[in-house]
This record gives sequence, C-alpha cells and structure tokens, in this order.
Amino acid sequence: MKPQSRDIILSFDSAGKSISVAVANLNGQLLFEHFEELRFGHAARLMPAIDQTLSLAGVTYKDLALIATTRGPGGFTGLRVGLATAKTLAQALSIPVLGVSSFDVNLASMSPKQAPDRKRLVIIDSHRNDLYFQWFNVDGTPIGSPSISEVSAIKDRIEKESPLVLGNGIALFADWPLAQEFKPDAPVNLANSLASLVNEASHLKPLPELPTDFSCEPIYLRSADVTLTSKT
Repeated sequence: MKPQSRDIILSFDSAGKSISVAVANLNGQLLFEHFEELRFGHAARLMPAIDQTLSLAGVTYKDLALIATTRGPGGFTGLRVGLATAKTLAQALSIPVLGVSSFDVNLASMSPKQAPDRKRLVIIDSHRNDLYFQWFNVDGTPIGSPSISEVSAIKDRIEKESPLVLGNGIALFADWPLAQEFKPDAPVNLANSLASLVNEASHLKPLPELPTDFSCEPIYLRSADVTLTSKT
C-alpha cells in the first residue's frame, strides 16, 4: 500500500566512486535502496538512479518530506553534483534539505554498545596517497576536526590508541595484521545509513527546524585538481 503523502525521506550519496540512493519512511522503514560503482559520470547517473529508486519504492516526488545527502569529504565533482541536486529538488518541492558529513554517516552504522571502551576512527579513501580521517568518542562526539594524513601516520596512531576503525579507507590496510580488528561490515550504501541518521534527527525536532542544524556546504579538505589549458 502506498505510504501517506509527505512522509518519505530521500537520501543519496555521490561523493565517492559510487552512487547510492535510499528511500525510507519517517517510521524508519527502508522501502528501497540502490547502489552502483561509478568512477565517472555522477552528473549523468544520479537523477536516473533517484527516479528509478523512487519508482521501485512505490512513491513519487510529491511524497517526499525531506531530502538528505552527504557533504563530503570526497570527490570534488561527485560531491558538488550531490549537493546541487539535493538543493534543487528541495527548492522545487518546498521541503527541507539536509547535508551530513560523510564521517557522521559512516559512524551512524555503528552502535555505541559495540566496543564501548574504544574510540572510533573513520577513514575515507581520498584516492590519492593519503586518507581523510576523523576521530570520535564512543558517544559520537568528534575529537578534533576532519583532516588528511598519510597511511603510515594513521597506522602509528592506530597502534597507540587501538580504536574501532570503519570507512571505505580500510581497504588500504588489507595486508596489515591489525586490520583484522577493523569493522568489516561498514556500509556500502551510505544513503541507507544516512536515511537512518536523518530519521533519528527528525524525531528530535520538527522537520521545518532541521535545516538550521545541518549545513549543505561541502566539506573540502583540499583544493580541487583543475588544469587550465592555455590557448595558442
């Protein structure tokens, strides 16, 4: 049976080498999700993926109560595509739009009851020779600001503090013995985790108040790679 009007969360992530979309209701029920690996072409694929996911979930744009997307850090182009799409849809539909840090979205997949005596470390692959990272206390409060580090420096601190590690950056530690203690079931579909996180927030405050608490500005930890070709 089709859900009542205006009780649907549309969430999506296009900040990495993939696109993920999730449709859920305000009761926390996931209706449908979509994931596809995608190195390039986020601008061309995101809206078709959203249209398809909404259709398979049995809802329309008129059913949406709010839109949420990740705001990085991540790939420059995919990140901007996701935020621009979220803002445009929300404006057209006159509904709230929320931007959530990719670190927080990864963290939301882990219960505080899991290893309650250990800090959390979220590491995100920058697709360079380093990682984006942020540390958190068990209750989810951040320890310092998001930053960039070489893999070797991250290893040194992991050895000293033994945190619970999650995020797609764990793939870079596959051959490291201590990586066996990392969280192996980190979410592939970040949009699903994002939907759960936003759903919890929507129960704390009325929907119209939520945008004041969530920024839709992108998190850039480095400048974009832009090459200008001079005319001859």
